[in-house]
Amino acid sequence: MFSGFGSLGLGCSNLRSLNASPFTGFGFQARYVVIFLLSDYFIIRGVKRIRQKRRSMGRLIQLQQSHYFPKPLDYTPVPKSVMGSGYIRRLLKSGTSTSRSLIPQVAWEKYICTTRGVRWHPCGAWRVQFCRRNHEHNYHVGVDCYFYARVHGFHRAKELAIAYRTRLEKEWEEAEQGWDKLDLVRQKQKEDAEKEKLLLAQLEEQQLSQTRSNPRP
Repeated sequence: MFSGFGSLGLGCSNLRSLNASPFTGFGFQARYVVIFLLSDYFIIRGVKRIRQKRRSMGRLIQLQQSHYFPKPLDYTPVPKSVMGSGYIRRLLKSGTSTSRSLIPQVAWEKYICTTRGVRWHPCGAWRVQFCRRNHEHNYHVGVDCYFYARVHGFHRAKELAIAYRTRLEKEWEEAEQGWDKLDLVRQKQKEDAEKEKLLLAQLEEQQLSQTRSNPRP
């Protein structure tokens, strides 16, 4: 039955080169090809490799359900930037008895800042961010600065960051008030120019009407 292997030069060694295992009653496993014996000829056809599925495939795996407990109204979360520090991250994620005893001793409320645009940065500084754009007057402001605790101290750096952010807000309000005044002046100049243009048109029309009513002899 398998005399054709010798004539075509396809022995067991060649089958191994085709990534096929040795015969087991013609039920051998081929990784890339399946060989059919038709008289003394072979037909090689590509097939898809069989993949065994896991029990979890196709199932909807949901997390454990728990009850929702609303937070109090005066709750202020600790910023995520605090986790950027490796010391604090290891303290919270180690789970040892020492870390559990040290976590309540940390004054987490000191890292909270209710001022918009001011937050604690893991590099050891209070970060101030301010971004405002006025496309009409082509004026753009972008501020990103740091007040380092190692230079000013922790509490002093926080005070300076809040003061600088407040100053930026006030300066932007003053700039908007100045733009409003400029807009009013420009609007008035535009209205005066339109009135002057209208008066000139009326005077020209009166002159034309007079010349038509009193033609030259």
